[in-house]
Amino acid sequence: STPIVDTTPNYYAAKNNILSDLKENFEGFTVVVDSNVLVTSTSTGTIALYGNINGKSTNALFKLNTNYNNGDVFIVKVYDGETLVGESDKVLFTGGILEFSDITTN
Repeated sequence: STPIVDTTPNYYAAKNNILSDLKENFEGFTVVVDSNVLVTSTSTGTIALYGNINGKSTNALFKLNTNYNNGDVFIVKVYDGETLVGESDKVLFTGGILEFSDITTN
């Protein structure tokens, strides 16, 4: 795999409703979600974030904490081991379900 440059190195790990980092294994890769905002409170509900990685849907793999607000930004990053091999475009939260751009790994 060819490494790519992390375009958002200062982003925080996005959180789920119990404040765990959104980091999952998917198709042999480690996939993380980062945000420009740090959420520090648990939530009772979740917000779906989905998209395609190498043509395969992540379905309901990622569930964001509901304390994020309109205007917050997310990015999905795909790692092969410790190497960043793909990332989505930035996703702007405007309420409701979030869909990230297709990611094809290098």
